[in-house]
Amino acid sequence: MKKQNFNSIKIFPTLVLVILFSHATKVLADPLQNKSDAMSRLGNSSGDAVLSDHEIQFTTPTGVASTQSIEITLPSDFDGDSDPQGALDYTDVDLLIDNTPDGICDGIDQTLVGAGAGASEWDAVFSGTENRVLTITSGGASAIVGLGDEVCILIGENATGGTANSQYINPSASAAYTISIVSASDSGEISVSIIDNDTVVITADITETISFAIDDYTVGFGNLTLSTARFATGSAPYGSNPPSVAAHHMTVATNGSTGYEITYLGSTLTNQNNDTIAPATIVGDEDGTPDTEQFAIGFTTDGNASIASAYNQVSPNFNYSFVANVETPFASEAIPTTTETISAFYLANISGVTPAGTYSTALTYVATANF
Repeated sequence: MKKQNFNSIKIFPTLVLVILFSHATKVLADPLQNKSDAMSRLGNSSGDAVLSDHEIQFTTPTGVASTQSIEITLPSDFDGDSDPQGALDYTDVDLLIDNTPDGICDGIDQTLVGAGAGASEWDAVFSGTENRVLTITSGGASAIVGLGDEVCILIGENATGGTANSQYINPSASAAYTISIVSASDSGEISVSIIDNDTVVITADITETISFAIDDYTVGFGNLTLSTARFATGSAPYGSNPPSVAAHHMTVATNGSTGYEITYLGSTLTNQNNDTIAPATIVGDEDGTPDTEQFAIGFTTDGNASIASAYNQVSPNFNYSFVANVETPFASEAIPTTTETISAFYLANISGVTPAGTYSTALTYVATANF
């Protein structure tokens, strides 16, 4: 018998494992930089509604490409739907883009529309509960934000259109609130603090005042003659012949709501024997009537006081008058006034029968404010 040799070949099954690793690429949002929201009011609306503008700024590392969006979401209790001027819409928004960030809300003002933005325009749409979400979407290749550009978004009366714009109403509760911003692939948050009351009531009292001064208390005519009129002056030797000159000046100012009034009171020129020079009313005649007894006064102003017609010395009037021993008004203002100067003119004439002697009088001037 033949031996047979058998060579056994063992075949081991080989399991080839093909392990596939799936590598998913995840796009991570870059954080927005230099974020802020400058609100015009921070008080809460627990009582009366407090309306506020928003000036939202940030710098975007990645930018916003054509057809991409910027989305701003205000937290619960902000209300962009109930302003008495109407709900917020695109006309209440400005978008400015600045390629040289400086922390100032400036740059190129973009064109915003409510829908159907063209290639150089942006759609601005409010949505969500009480219009808390503002989405600004590029309409095309000419409406983009570059890498590192600064973006400023104005919402409210600070936007183009001014005081007619609607605003957000602040929350009713005082707290810190977080505003969310997504700018294409970048994102960030801004915290704003709503407080109980952002209004400080400031009061001040201003005392009712009047100031009044006379610059010379002694004036004189000197020697009166028949041939010519004399005007009193404030320094010796007293008196002056025509033309007329002012003897002294009064200054007056008041914050009285209806201005002031100045009066005079006194007797006519009288000598030691109680002889008098007759008071006179002179109209349109600078030196009166020489050789006739006359004593009269007139006034001018460097401001806008009303000088009574009978005393108005402003050329070409040259009016004089005098009422003895009766408090008589001659200058007044109807409104508060800064300091103005009233100039006083004194005229005297005598006749051939006027008794000799030294004549004098004392006039009292009173300025009264009308509060």
